[in-house]
Amino acid sequence: MRRLIAQQRQRAADDAGFTLLEITVAMGIFVVFCSMSLGLLVRAGDVTRGNLQRTAAANLATEQIQIARSQSATAIPDGTTTRTQTVKNTVYTITQTATYLASDSTNSVCDGSSTSLAYKLVTVKVTWAGMGTIQPVRQDTLKAVGVGSDGLGSTGAVAVAVSGTGGVAVGDISVSLSNGSSTTTDGNGCAVLTGIDPGTYTATVNTPGYVGLANAQLTTKPSIGVTAGTLTRTAISYDTARSIVVATSAPVSGGVIPSGLSVVLSNSYLGAETAYPACPASGTVTSACATAPSTSATGSARALYPYIYTVKLGTCTETSASSVQADLTSTASVGSTVTVPLGAITVNIVKAAGGFTGTKTITVKHTSGNSGCPAQETYTLTGSSGVKILVPYGTWNVSVPVASSGTTAVSTLTPLSLSAGTPSASATLTVVS
Repeated sequence: MRRLIAQQRQRAADDAGFTLLEITVAMGIFVVFCSMSLGLLVRAGDVTRGNLQRTAAANLATEQIQIARSQSATAIPDGTTTRTQTVKNTVYTITQTATYLASDSTNSVCDGSSTSLAYKLVTVKVTWAGMGTIQPVRQDTLKAVGVGSDGLGSTGAVAVAVSGTGGVAVGDISVSLSNGSSTTTDGNGCAVLTGIDPGTYTATVNTPGYVGLANAQLTTKPSIGVTAGTLTRTAISYDTARSIVVATSAPVSGGVIPSGLSVVLSNSYLGAETAYPACPASGTVTSACATAPSTSATGSARALYPYIYTVKLGTCTETSASSVQADLTSTASVGSTVTVPLGAITVNIVKAAGGFTGTKTITVKHTSGNSGCPAQETYTLTGSSGVKILVPYGTWNVSVPVASSGTTAVSTLTPLSLSAGTPSASATLTVVS
């Protein structure tokens, strides 16, 4: 009997319900299940939204392509055009790029040798904010360049290839013809101008921060002949501008550079030496004599085409010139410094009866026998005895007036030769007063 009563009590205790621990574990499992379900729902929503956005983008791309197909090849805007459109609170950016192709070129009409335009390639890309890893929607179409209103007709076309050092294409450069038409180079550095009446034209580029082979921002290509129904190709070298700072080194300290000494640049593009005003008025040489080339004596920087230059001081050609090489082909060379060596002539002025304490007008002049110096480069300055005159390497005459009022009678020392091996010389001149 007692056993039966105990068993009944035990069954009653077992049926009394869940313990606190069991309830806690059950709630934890429920929370995890809800979190997983919510994450799946969010991801499913993102996927659905992404699919809807991509579908809308595809529809916009198709619509833009259909617009292009409805136009003649010449009516489709050249280059890149962009517009936006909002669909169900999402802003889409629709970018269209149109470029001509010749029958024998696959990337750029500036390539090949065909004299006719075959197609216009139209590429449409659609993007939107929050795309994440979704790729832009892209569609392409080729529009044939036909005849009559759908072709060149009685007009012609000009393709201008713009490239920089090493033949690298330069995009986003405005190219204009002398008839007033203009367009911009594409990513291949090619600008195509259509609807050009037969005749002869000049192409011009003039973009800040760029220069042509002659170191000028405004660069032209003349004598471009255009014939009805044909394509004419031409090319312009144009690149981002470089600059250099020209410093001087001298074998003595406390020297003076005569006023008017020029920095001369030359390379195979320029074809001839180009002199620029370089050093300021006479004064003690500092670490940087000038910035070259410059537009003024203050050394304001001027643009240079990226190439290898010979940088020389003075306008005369010598076997051992005061010159160095400057490689401006790298963008890292912008504003870099090159140091050009100078020679030094110490001028001592004496009187037969004793020392000289005044000042004289001292003239230093390249010798007339130097075939590379037909102009006989000449500099003058006022100095006292012991002045150190810094001049380029070469052979020089040094002279001063014999008397304070004399203009013809001079005390002259000739010649003095300066070179890398013998950068210094002295001249002792005797005067009356």
